[in-house]
Amino acid sequence: QKNGVIAITDAGVAPGLSNLVFGKKLSEYDRLDTAKCYVGGLPQNPQPPWFYKSVFSPIDVIEEYIRPARIVDKGHKVSKPAMTDLESIEFNNIGMLNAFNSDGLRSLLDMPIPNMVEKTLRFPGHIQKIISIRDKGLFEIDKIEKTAKSLIKDWKSDEGDYDQTIMKLEFIGIINGERISKIYNLVDYYDQENHISSMARTTGYTCTAVANILLENRFTKTGVYNLETLGSDDEIVQNIMQYLAQRNVQFDKKI
Repeated sequence: QKNGVIAITDAGVAPGLSNLVFGKKLSEYDRLDTAKCYVGGLPQNPQPPWFYKSVFSPIDVIEEYIRPARIVDKGHKVSKPAMTDLESIEFNNIGMLNAFNSDGLRSLLDMPIPNMVEKTLRFPGHIQKIISIRDKGLFEIDKIEKTAKSLIKDWKSDEGDYDQTIMKLEFIGIINGERISKIYNLVDYYDQENHISSMARTTGYTCTAVANILLENRFTKTGVYNLETLGSDDEIVQNIMQYLAQRNVQFDKKI
């Protein structure tokens, strides 16, 4: 603020686009009781044994499997082991996916929503193998480097390994005295024409949409902000969503 600088952090897909929607929903509900984010970058054609290919830094993927997951339960911040509370979720045209606790809420932990969780999505069979590796002690400090090198090699994408990004956001709360549930589904695919991964599209286009907001002086407050802060500004949210829709990144909504 002293130097007149504007910084908007975590302007990717999740964190990023998910945060924007969290902030938008908080401003829409009279009382928002529950907010959930399910997200994963996955292969379109999963193959055994891992049913997975890495679409961003493999070290960060491994970090998701070992770092305790912070959630909010009944208004209290709670830390749970990663990969806990495993559940199965059906997605149209994709099938059944596993969802498990991961430490992705970040700045969302400070929002006044009493129940919040972020879960990572994987095809069935993947996380079971990861849990087996952990239980064998291969994520221990003296073995994790060797384990990481092996996984990075196994998860390396080959030509033709097209990815997809899947995100499901769920909100439950009160609007005008009624209990309302809102669900937002995003499914995005590898751009074969331009050879751009879906993870690059959903992350990068959100980032450039936010950059445009700054370049067009639509957001001029100095200091450090995150995307949930921008969520209460309808004009900014609409601008970002339109920018993404023009690039075929958009949510299906269900109320």
